[in-house]
Amino acid sequence: MHRCAGISGRFYLLIVGICAVAGHARGGAGDLWSIGVHSGGNQSEAFGVNASGVVVGYSSGADGASAVLFSGGTSTFLAPIRYTEGHNINNLGTIVGTATPISTSTYKGFVRTADGTVYDAGILPQGGQTVLKAVNDSGIAVGSGYAKQGSGVAKHAVLYDGTLHDLGTLLGGSFSYADDVNASGVIVGTAQDGNNRTKAFRYQNGSVQELGLASPSASAFAEATGINDAGLTVGYGTAATGFVRALLFDASGAATPLTLLNGQSSSRAFDVNGLGAIVGNHGGDRATLWTPAGTPIDLDAWLDQVNPAAGALWNLRQATAINDGGIIVGTGTHFESAQLGFLTRGFVLDASSLVPEPLLAALLAPLFLLRRARRARSAIR
Repeated sequence: MHRCAGISGRFYLLIVGICAVAGHARGGAGDLWSIGVHSGGNQSEAFGVNASGVVVGYSSGADGASAVLFSGGTSTFLAPIRYTEGHNINNLGTIVGTATPISTSTYKGFVRTADGTVYDAGILPQGGQTVLKAVNDSGIAVGSGYAKQGSGVAKHAVLYDGTLHDLGTLLGGSFSYADDVNASGVIVGTAQDGNNRTKAFRYQNGSVQELGLASPSASAFAEATGINDAGLTVGYGTAATGFVRALLFDASGAATPLTLLNGQSSSRAFDVNGLGAIVGNHGGDRATLWTPAGTPIDLDAWLDQVNPAAGALWNLRQATAINDGGIIVGTGTHFESAQLGFLTRGFVLDASSLVPEPLLAALLAPLFLLRRARRARSAIR
């Protein structure tokens, strides 16, 4: 695939030399790996990837589910306590997730540093059960925990920096939860507002921004699932058509549905990298990449084209995370044998040929923004 295709006019002369070099810089021809399964297990999922391509996820196993660390083609299964999932990994190798100790049925968030030291995030006072979903390179982790609320408990967004902090319900409703945090400490997630509507939010240092909806319907909702270091925020929610659509939230909080694959009516977005490439799925079972220009690509169909041998064995269902090098992780089904058929497996996909190199992306940024703006004006919401 020629990454300079579609470039026009004033931009072409500026970048043609860089494209000629970049075209030989890396392959990205659809190399694909499974993160495997733990002994006695039958399924796995991949959730996070850092800049070095180190992946975390989970696998079922005979002695309980185990967090998985995948690096250099090798899977390491972190000793299960009873049930352990790795949700995210930062560029220093710190992993966050959730675990259930043998002595209790209460799951708790954990932080595991690169040297193997594990920290228990604990639970909120008079509450129970915490999950950590993301961590930045400063070691700030975010997620959710159950907190005492009235005569019962409710889910609240939490921040962990060595101490577990309750961020409250944030928008005046009865629940909130955080899904991602960027290098500046901006947190994104979902909360109920005072009118019992589910809304996306951005939060930093005690200040919360309520993000918009993509539909005027009284039943419309929106969730924020990912944010990059530039503040670009993605998620999903109800569009004017009534279907759930992948959403891009701008700095003001306005929500714009992302372009659909042909023949599809629903989509979700889960992560965005530093170049503005977004991953998610369509219809719940078609892993999707949206390029920085906003073009959707069916990753399963693309895999069939560039790596037919792997494509014949895999159905890529959901893309969960992407790094700046174009390494995408997610979950699909893999053909194991005639006896077992297709089983759920976490995957690691090299899609770097679909994502421009950082220098090229910087030069193309004005064109990408122009295209996104045009798409936003013409999108069917």
